[in-house]
Amino acid sequence: MQASAHLRPICLKWAIQLGIPDIISNHDKPITLSELVSALQIPPAKGCFVHRFMRFLAHNGIFDIHEGQEDDHELITYALTPASKLLLSGTDHCLASMVLFTTSDPDMNSIVDVGGGTGTVARFINEAFPKLECNVFDLPEVVENLTGANNLSFVGGDMFKSIPQADAVIYTQGTNILLISFGK
Repeated sequence: MQASAHLRPICLKWAIQLGIPDIISNHDKPITLSELVSALQIPPAKGCFVHRFMRFLAHNGIFDIHEGQEDDHELITYALTPASKLLLSGTDHCLASMVLFTTSDPDMNSIVDVGGGTGTVARFINEAFPKLECNVFDLPEVVENLTGANNLSFVGGDMFKSIPQADAVIYTQGTNILLISFGK
């Protein structure tokens, strides 16, 4: 379990850097292992490693694995999930830069999602980075009945008066996400 917590953010970072969400999206249907290996320009002999990598990411909810049969042999395809759709480049709701930023900054320990509502974005970040302290900050009446867990908490207040201190602030408006880092 401990190793998995460390591997999750690293594998998520690698998937983004390799462009896997975009490759699957551009394929317009679930992609086979051989098609993915070809698109990644990896030698076919290394395909087993790509399969293990994708299986780990699927186990963590980043991709879906579909298993079936074609011409008397097993066919495995990979598809996007709601989580991996948040990593597609060129979309207003892309969180890829947040993931890359968070995994590259060892001093990043906390974020606050200003106007975060029920915490959809913060929950996604918290699942990917369980050691990162995530606070969802919204009006008291919005967060009063919400409960957090595992470094995810809900704080009520008025953003025009003060915002809880954090290493970075996320502000979401519609599908646009703004990330502001305060660095150390």
